[in-house]
Amino acid sequence: MLAVLEDAIDCFQKYAHTDDLRGKQIFVEAYDWIMSGDKRWLFSFENICQIVDMNPDYIRQGLNRWRMENGRVAGLDVVAMVASGGSPGH
Repeated sequence: MLAVLEDAIDCFQKYAHTDDLRGKQIFVEAYDWIMSGDKRWLFSFENICQIVDMNPDYIRQGLNRWRMENGRVAGLDVVAMVASGGSPGH
């Protein structure tokens, strides 16, 4: 299970700022899996984090912060930032 988590984080970081169509698809799949709150599937992000004793929200926040600090801010980040009272680019 830890390998699944590591692979998703690797795909998130490797393809977060790619212009390659396949890379974008891989990023979106990793992003959707990580951001999902679904707990119905044994190998969901939420369940794996619980099993390996990691805080899923902490990991999500860290990845989004990493993404903003290391490249373009995508529309999904801007929406989340504005919803939380922040401002894009700050």
